[in-house]
Amino acid sequence: MKLAGKSDEDIATAHFASYKAAMAAAEATEALDLDELGMLEMAYHRVEVARQLEPILKKLKLGDDADVNKARMLLHRFEEGRIGLVPLSSVKPEKEVYLRSFYPPLDIELGGLPKSGLTITAGPPGTGKTSLCIRILGSAAHLGKKKVAFYSLEMTMAQVAYRQIQIMDIPKTAKDRFLITDQSYLLEDIAVEIERAIAAHPDIYFIGIDFADLLIEGEETTSKASELYRTLAKLARDTDVPILLMAQLSGNYVGGLPRIHHIRWSRLAEAMASQILLIYNPDRVWADLGEAKNSPLQWVKNKAYIIVGKQRLDPRHPTVGAFMISWNGKSAWGNKSEGWFELAGGV
Repeated sequence: MKLAGKSDEDIATAHFASYKAAMAAAEATEALDLDELGMLEMAYHRVEVARQLEPILKKLKLGDDADVNKARMLLHRFEEGRIGLVPLSSVKPEKEVYLRSFYPPLDIELGGLPKSGLTITAGPPGTGKTSLCIRILGSAAHLGKKKVAFYSLEMTMAQVAYRQIQIMDIPKTAKDRFLITDQSYLLEDIAVEIERAIAAHPDIYFIGIDFADLLIEGEETTSKASELYRTLAKLARDTDVPILLMAQLSGNYVGGLPRIHHIRWSRLAEAMASQILLIYNPDRVWADLGEAKNSPLQWVKNKAYIIVGKQRLDPRHPTVGAFMISWNGKSAWGNKSEGWFELAGGV
């Protein structure tokens, strides 16, 4: 071995203790099996995470502004036991990409909600977006015995409690698992609040937010909408908790079948969402665009449709489409899928 023109003997004489420790470590490493080497590598990654967290924690202790998003990312890496690039051979494949929602129509037709993903559900006002969110979260709390969180930015907690009774009157034990707030939040506030909620309740299964427009202050712009969808998609991924975001349609929707391009800032929504659902409830919208006769989704009294505008991973049906569910003004959405309808050429 040569280093800066010096022999092993020179190095050993000048730095005997370090040389001896290095040689011992090299010999020990050669004797380790792959599992032991993996443990050493994981330990190194954890030390590296702690090193990068230290200046952030110091700033927080001093009351200074700190990069909380970076801290969250580092903690996520700590939990995963890795940092930076890793070989694919060390990654355990995950077959299940959806979490069961415990709401039968979604589970049968979609497989549930995307694990660690953002689901955007959009529709015109008064067509059942909030009711659908309450039904899904209530089903998980009651039938699945899972803890859920609902951020109601439009209705008060008392109104949601009453609507829950109308939709599905769940027992007190399920209501204890249904966490709710009607506090007003902007995007940056709700992102921090969701992180705090998951830290306090690590068993939260789903998160529902009603609705997207109320998270943006002032005039809606491309940059604000981009930050909205990007932040919530990243939050779902980093926390490993699916987020169900209810959204309005834009002003260019005047009736008929809703399509992805009717969502406000649809290009951004389509790029960031793992799944996009569109509500078509002809009993609740009075409009005739001349498409009723040839529509693939015919009007049927007391029926409504959920259109699957996008499903990024492992769809259960070969094409985009919609499924029918019974509907009435009081209990809103029924508990059974009444058939799948293909939508040729996309929506």
